[in-house]
Amino acid sequence: MLSLLKGWNYKEDLTQLKKMFRLFFPRGKSEVTLFIVFFLIYGALATFMALATNITDQPTVKTDAYFSFDNALISHHGFQNLEGHPLMALFTFPVIYVGIIFNLTFATVKAKALFLVLVCTYLVSSSIIYIYRYLKEIINLNGYITYLLISFYATTSTFIILSFTFESYTYSLFLLTFSLYYYSYRIKNQLATPFSINIILAISLGGITITNFVKGLIPILFIPNDLKLIIKRVSIISAIFISILIVLEIKENIFSNIQNRLDLFIIDSTLVYKYIIDFFWGAAILFPEIIKSGYYGGPIEVISTDFYTGWWQYLIVSLIFIFMIGGSILNYKNKLIYIPILFFMVDIFIHVIMKYGINEGIIYGGHWIFIIPVLIGWLYKSLKTAQQKALEILLSLLFIALCVNNITQMNTFIKLAQELFPAS
Repeated sequence: MLSLLKGWNYKEDLTQLKKMFRLFFPRGKSEVTLFIVFFLIYGALATFMALATNITDQPTVKTDAYFSFDNALISHHGFQNLEGHPLMALFTFPVIYVGIIFNLTFATVKAKALFLVLVCTYLVSSSIIYIYRYLKEIINLNGYITYLLISFYATTSTFIILSFTFESYTYSLFLLTFSLYYYSYRIKNQLATPFSINIILAISLGGITITNFVKGLIPILFIPNDLKLIIKRVSIISAIFISILIVLEIKENIFSNIQNRLDLFIIDSTLVYKYIIDFFWGAAILFPEIIKSGYYGGPIEVISTDFYTGWWQYLIVSLIFIFMIGGSILNYKNKLIYIPILFFMVDIFIHVIMKYGINEGIIYGGHWIFIIPVLIGWLYKSLKTAQQKALEILLSLLFIALCVNNITQMNTFIKLAQELFPAS
């Protein structure tokens, strides 16, 4: 610790911090255009969901109104549970307070609801920009394939839902995609990353969702630094984060409810593969049938998803998985590809191996859905010209199928939202 402080150039760190924060915003004509287009598209959806229904700010059902998201609870209290999201309130309270001011200014509770969903739209639209940069600057893709991949990403079911869902997953998607791009750019260009930025990104990711703290450390292992220095950085950041958790445990007893939460995810062992394929993997990309289901807290009905029923659904999600595996194998010598792979392995360990939350798999897509365009982008880059053309055609067909399915199911979702949670 002392050695790191001794060599700390705080002026340079401040300069790098300013440069990093500027990267949060679109740069250049193409990025600004993309951002505006997607913000308008998803902003229109978010505005409709906030004003025409009560599903985003449901006062009665504060959790699990749809797909087990806790957005209504967060919009009222700033967080859902400290054991999983220890610093979530630091990110949500400023937004919520502005929303409250809007309520008072316009004398309607819908002003706050509208503001919150538009913040979500901003976060996911920014995420598209970071993936766009990754494809262009890290993989060096251009033209049709770049726009196809980001459009594919933007049409996945998790992405659509997060565009109006004020949740930890929306914040995580924003920070994870930014971290992936930022660190990959620094590593590719052999640029040192200030220790202060390592701390900010890792603690922010872990503070929003505790399991994502590991993802905040993974890129540090690949930065161009001496191994001893890397170990010191990881150790110190881990010590800081653990200290924060210890303080919260002493003050709030945050881990007392962990076993109760684990008990919520007990599943039928005979259906474990259906949960993995249909919910954890498939539903985050391609909506299954959207249905009404019973609410565990009472007789109220909520919106949920069923298992897949068609062979074509399994074909689509299987092809996407195969493309990702292909991109990983063909680029195994490139250290940059191991960052997104390890990101995804964290989620596989938690949700597939440990089976935590596997029966609510669709909501966890916000932690990994961006890996799809990245790994497929690497696959495309490693193919010959004729193979690239074939992949473009196949991806275009998959994209059409994705659009038809997800737009159809979102139409069902909207109708159910209006039926079950009409605007008051």
